[in-house]
Amino acid sequence: MQLTPEDRQRIIERELARLAAEKRTKRITLAKRVAWACLSCVVVIAICVLAVRSLTGFYPGRQATGPGTATPYPTHRPPPTYTPSPVVPGIGLSRADIQSVFERELGYRFQPEDFASGQPLAWGIPPDYSDADLSLFGPPEELVAASITIALRKDNPPQGILNVGRMITLLKLVAPGWEGRSAWLEDNISIARTTGEVETFYGDLRIQLRCIGIGVVSLNVDAKGASFW
Repeated sequence: MQLTPEDRQRIIERELARLAAEKRTKRITLAKRVAWACLSCVVVIAICVLAVRSLTGFYPGRQATGPGTATPYPTHRPPPTYTPSPVVPGIGLSRADIQSVFERELGYRFQPEDFASGQPLAWGIPPDYSDADLSLFGPPEELVAASITIALRKDNPPQGILNVGRMITLLKLVAPGWEGRSAWLEDNISIARTTGEVETFYGDLRIQLRCIGIGVVSLNVDAKGASFW
């Protein structure tokens, strides 16, 4: 019997369909075997864990305190407490007074009191949101250290002049008897930007200019010998 081309085509299609069905069956069988193997491993691991717990008495969330006894770990930890460092001397001024001047006369707005370097911190920003942040360390009745950081931008010289004036205000408050404060500041800002740091002393105060970035300078004040910065 001679097969027509149509018969041959149908036979080939049936054979291809049969082979495809066999491949699908093999894949499904293999997947089932892998799933059963994984399930078996999980069951074995669970049995081993239970066996170890029953032998050692260890359970997550508990801490053994003796043979056959266990106590739960505490679920609540008290918030950390911050204690002002007793070794850092103040500079003999009220932090609250200086903060009040910057708020009242310069329009600074201060964030809620925080802690940094072991001291209460009052951090304020100017009304124009320029780069002239003020940090006052210490409790309200005692200023331990003060720092104002400004940006001197070549594209905005008037803003730089205004920020330097804010530095001068801080020096006027912490060192009211220092007549040469403005000249010292103006003479040494450019030096600090070149050398990285300039320092001087006035009475019991240590006054420091420090370059902390390109065009960014901080004026830091603390007690002589305090080494706060």
